[in-house]
Amino acid sequence: MQENRRVKFYDALAGSLNAGLPLTRSLSTCRGLLPDVVIDKLCSAVDSGQALGDVLPQFPEVFPDFDRKMLDLAARTGNWPHFLKSLSGYYAARVENAYGFASGIAYPFFLAHMAILLPEIGRWATDGMFSYLLRVLPQLFVFYAVIGYLVFSFLDKKSRERLIKIPYLSTFLQGSEFTDFLQVLGIQLDAGINVHEALHGAAGILKTGSLIAKISRADLEISRGATFSEAMGKSGTVTDKSLLASIASGEVSGTLPRVILAESGVLRAKHQKSLRLATKILSALVFGLTAALIAFKIVGFYLNLGFI
Repeated sequence: MQENRRVKFYDALAGSLNAGLPLTRSLSTCRGLLPDVVIDKLCSAVDSGQALGDVLPQFPEVFPDFDRKMLDLAARTGNWPHFLKSLSGYYAARVENAYGFASGIAYPFFLAHMAILLPEIGRWATDGMFSYLLRVLPQLFVFYAVIGYLVFSFLDKKSRERLIKIPYLSTFLQGSEFTDFLQVLGIQLDAGINVHEALHGAAGILKTGSLIAKISRADLEISRGATFSEAMGKSGTVTDKSLLASIASGEVSGTLPRVILAESGVLRAKHQKSLRLATKILSALVFGLTAALIAFKIVGFYLNLGFI
């Protein structure tokens, strides 16, 4: 299911529950945002007293593992609006980042296509469509192969681990994941979930193996009697001294969940700034490659090079 539909669904469900409607009625008002078969199954489960945690795994394409954990916590604590709004905010941030990145590179990628298609358009008129396609399709294939490889590298765990070793990408990718982790951790702690369960729940959104291992070490340190801030520092999960100091002050004042949520907001703002910078750099690279391709074709045209 698209993440923007998740935002709408969780917002609508939280709004209905806040208005005083029972869960079954609230789910019914969300028809159109989820497939009817999913809504019917959820309503039937609630009416029969069945735990939602037993039903949600039947629809993994609608409710990923992270969503199921959060909704299970909502059912256990009874604090549905809190967790639903948190899920909505989490996915809204992801959608905003995705749209910002896509809008930033859309025009340069359009120009890249035009640089491939337009210089050969005259061949369509002189030699026919087949000859034109024979010239442009191999170029488009290479272009899409490069894009596909980059997308796969971000989605595949093993490839992602290799990308993590690249200095700038390491900071960018791990910073993005850690920001999401802090936000989800703060949400759960603010709802009264104990720190061990909150750490395991928040770690469910992580994809980078090295970061997951650090969280596990932090959990182990807490089991041995370390404070939360000490565990975060010893495990290497948090290396920023100012962030560690903020977490420690939150522990002392009893406002740790609020401090973590506030710090996640600060980190998200920094991440979005980095994302905008990365988008500008990528756009500039695509513009440069497009200009080079056009220049290459112009030179080939005037020199009458047959292979261009």
